[in-house]
Amino acid sequence: MMESQAAKRRSKADYADLLFAVNDILRLRDPVGLIEMGAPADEYAPEAESIVARMREMASEDDVWRIVTEEFVRWFGADTWVSAEALQLASGDVWTCIWRLEA
Repeated sequence: MMESQAAKRRSKADYADLLFAVNDILRLRDPVGLIEMGAPADEYAPEAESIVARMREMASEDDVWRIVTEEFVRWFGADTWVSAEALQLASGDVWTCIWRLEA
């Protein structure tokens, strides 16, 4: 019983750490250019949360790229300009965070 409680706490901590990291990555990569235009630092928090919620689907860097792209299309629409390069860089950064978390 104690191990399962500790595992749950660790899992929640990992989720929170990953959520913080993904939000930071999206802010730094700024795929839509919102931070550059003066948006608040937490502008991409909803997108970060929806990406991290799909973490179990991420078995490869390609999966991460697909999910990040899907979430940006979902949140901003297919017609909104999104930097493909920034999404690709953000996806690589997210994959690195996940890989480190699991190591």
